Amino acid sequence: MKFDDRCVDCLLSRVMLECRLCGASDRRSEEVVAACADLLASLRHEPLLHPQIASAMHRKAYDMLGNDDP
Repeated sequence: MKFDDRCVDCLLSRVMLECRLCGASDRRSEEVVAACADLLASLRHEPLLHPQIASAMHRKAYDMLGNDDP
């Protein structure tokens, strides 16, 4: 399966859910989503499997939210 814009939209929607589950403010949620979007853009053409890309993005979100299990 090719990594495309639908993948990005879906993954970032999961980040928004994680932000809500952690009680992050709207501003913090926007920061986390933007950082994760930047990460996805930088990894998009790397020779990584989809689960590796998703895991890296979730680790970034968890780190920024200060919660390892939102």
